[in-house]
Amino acid sequence: MSQLGWIDFSPDDRNKVRTVLALLAEKGTLDELGIGQIRDAFSDLLFPGISTIQTRAKYFITVPRILRDYQNLTSSKKRSYKSLQKYLYDRENEIAKILVSVHDESIKGIIGRTRVETGGVSRHPSEAYWNGLRTFSLVKTKLSLTEFCHQLERSAFHIGSAESDHNEDSDDTDSLKSKQLIQLPDQVLNWNSQDNLKIQLSHKEGEFLKAKMSETPGIELTVAAQLFKHHLVDKVLVENANTELSAFDELTGIMLIHEKVDSECKRRLQLASEFSLAIEGPHIRYNIMLAKNNDYEDSVDKYEQEYEEWLDDTRSKNIFKEGCEDEWITVSDEVNRTIKHSTRSFVKQWCEALRQNVNHEQLNKIVSTQAIRNKGERSLLKRKLANNQWMGIRRLDFRWGTARTIIQDIQDGLKHADT
Repeated sequence: MSQLGWIDFSPDDRNKVRTVLALLAEKGTLDELGIGQIRDAFSDLLFPGISTIQTRAKYFITVPRILRDYQNLTSSKKRSYKSLQKYLYDRENEIAKILVSVHDESIKGIIGRTRVETGGVSRHPSEAYWNGLRTFSLVKTKLSLTEFCHQLERSAFHIGSAESDHNEDSDDTDSLKSKQLIQLPDQVLNWNSQDNLKIQLSHKEGEFLKAKMSETPGIELTVAAQLFKHHLVDKVLVENANTELSAFDELTGIMLIHEKVDSECKRRLQLASEFSLAIEGPHIRYNIMLAKNNDYEDSVDKYEQEYEEWLDDTRSKNIFKEGCEDEWITVSDEVNRTIKHSTRSFVKQWCEALRQNVNHEQLNKIVSTQAIRNKGERSLLKRKLANNQWMGIRRLDFRWGTARTIIQDIQDGLKHADT
């Protein structure tokens, strides 16, 4: 088995690489045609602060609580730890052990469940949630996790109690001088004891995160903010998570017909839904080519039928109207993401080909060229497959699956009566 060695990498570089590797390891994330940058731009616009490697809302609370605990240590106690980041990671390992001990295996989303007894958490919550902690102003900084820890260590700043401090109106700066950088709903003694710590949110924690995800400046037009503002959460969070209401298109349908949802949020959802449908087509043709290359004739017939159904759907919805590709691609400008020239060219070619109603052979050429340009010799088109299964992306959910779990946790917390 190959191993990854670190050669002159900073801690932040390592964290970024670990995150990318984790994303690649997840089912359904193989980006064979290189459209991930556009997908991620839409995701950042619709669900900022949410990442597919996040699991439960509770970690938006536990990480700041650990940081607050460090702030409340005496100077001599702080000096007894090698570094704040080491303190943070050690505490996160302890949290994992406690959460595993107080919940049975039916409770999902506990980070580190399988590694608590074999070296500790491999993907720390502070790394997976750091962007979200900044986005929702739970930690008021623009610094990276490593930079924040280093600066906090050097600072003599002391944060006192945090009774309902999340409504404080103050500008975000990276200085650590005179403001409460770490936001919490309350101060809980022994919060990480076996008697107190649960993966579920308390009522106060639910209220706090709801406010943060709907009222933080700059995120008012996001999906979560609009769901909370217009009391649509229960409508999209049905009891049976396997129903169609858990799909992104169903979410979009609910929000588009609601008269109070902001028009800009609707525009973003509409564009994302259109792009998701549009890009399913080249992935079907990609799998047709794979099936042909590997003599899976039954799959060829099945996918050709899927493609015809997909084509009828796009025509009925006028997905490939003139200029549609520019609307999808320019979303990246709104979130300062860069899209490769090859990806832009591929999307434009595909859309124009559909408008011109070109034949399957020409469509396959567009797709295969992009696949090889994206993956090179590693492209699945260049080798035989070990088994007959779908490869790559189908419909996109733009992190809605993760966001749905986070929002569900918040809603459950709001219904929880604190003792």
